[in-house]
Amino acid sequence: MKQWQPVQVEWLDSMSYGHWQSEKDAEEMATKKDGLLHVSVGMFFKRGKVGFSIVQSRGVTEGQVDVDALFTIPLGAIRKITPLQEAK
Repeated sequence: MKQWQPVQVEWLDSMSYGHWQSEKDAEEMATKKDGLLHVSVGMFFKRGKVGFSIVQSRGVTEGQVDVDALFTIPLGAIRKITPLQEAK
């Protein structure tokens, strides 16, 4: 994948319910899928040994590339990466 390629990343996140609850309620929450799947869109930046990084924006200042909102998702959490068409 080329750097700066727009992508959509579907990934699973962790959830926590930090309050006292009945065992029955805890069992329901432990099997709940809502809120675990996330979708993020950005420009592909780097793929490392443990993470896939996207950025929200990029610009050039005095010949140097600047990036904004670097976001790294653990590779094990990623379910799907879809390349998107570049804006014209």
